[in-house]
Amino acid sequence: MSPPPSVPKAGQAQAAAASAQAAAASASGEASAGPMLKSARFRQEREASWKRLEGLLAKLERSGPGALTPEELIEAPQLYRSTLSSLSVARSYVFDGQLVAYLESLATRAHLLIYAPRERFFGMVARLVGVEAPRAIRALWAPILIAAAMFFLGLFIGRALVLSDPTLYGALVSEGMAQGRSPEASRAEMIDSIDGHEASLENLRSFALFLLNNNVLVALTAFGFGIALGLPTMLILFLNGALLGAMLAAFATHGLEAEFIAWLTVHGTTELTAIILAGGGGLAIAGGMLFPPPRQSRLSAAAVAGRRASLLALVAIIMLFVAAFLEAFVRDTVTDYQQRLLIGAVFGAFWLAYFVGSGRRRDASSAGSRPQREARP
Repeated sequence: MSPPPSVPKAGQAQAAAASAQAAAASASGEASAGPMLKSARFRQEREASWKRLEGLLAKLERSGPGALTPEELIEAPQLYRSTLSSLSVARSYVFDGQLVAYLESLATRAHLLIYAPRERFFGMVARLVGVEAPRAIRALWAPILIAAAMFFLGLFIGRALVLSDPTLYGALVSEGMAQGRSPEASRAEMIDSIDGHEASLENLRSFALFLLNNNVLVALTAFGFGIALGLPTMLILFLNGALLGAMLAAFATHGLEAEFIAWLTVHGTTELTAIILAGGGGLAIAGGMLFPPPRQSRLSAAAVAGRRASLLALVAIIMLFVAAFLEAFVRDTVTDYQQRLLIGAVFGAFWLAYFVGSGRRRDASSAGSRPQREARP
């Protein structure tokens, strides 16, 4: 009996290669089947709780928290935490991109509906103005103090310059701003400009509108130029202080400085504080750029400072509208010297109480009641 024919060496090599390829394919198929089976088992064990959470979230979206029973209100955060746990496991051990994306979406949606504040527009405005803005003012006291120093430095210098040389008045105060008030005007004309009698009431209201436009522009310019390292902001504050100082000097030359201060106080405690606040916001932005925290770029630090400083600009604009109302309807209808001072003092005290005290009680009451936030997915 003859032996079987021998296989050529080349054929043996081809057969070995084919056998190796088949083994590799088989191993690859088994390896890929493992995670898929694990993902399916993982889904099967936990999918019921995910679907339950989806149902509760749908109720919240449709009708708000009032649609949930007390038991469901307790259950929703528990299901949210369970979903976060599932997401953590899925990211680490289950190689299923679609599952991870689904759990990320579900966890984010749950976090927004369960933990994030649900505010209406007016509620958000009330929170910003009543809580967040006073906190920002207290936190940014240093740039606000610098802004006030620049303004009053300009005021004292402007007053001194015009008292020493009245011809400098025109260089500091434009004709539109002066409205006939100058060292060259007669005493009677200067008194008439702040008396607020009926004949000039309409003109004074127009002047108040002019001042509102001018002051809003000044405030926003002082705030916005903080991005230029604060130098234009400080110059704006200084020049506006010098303008007021020059007007004080013009009335002082006629012995009417106290009367002018009383006339100015009605709206000035609101208006001037608003300009200083806006300037302080601009200097806060400049401070973020000049002194950024470690490992943070200057532009990034300026953006962070700008978000807080923008609250100062918001308060400043609101205050300027209040000041415009006082100018048009209060200042020139109240002619008594002491009453004008009293009105200014009352508004000054109100703003001081707002800056110092507003938002503090909410801090204390919310510290114990705020739920502990989960780590975001």
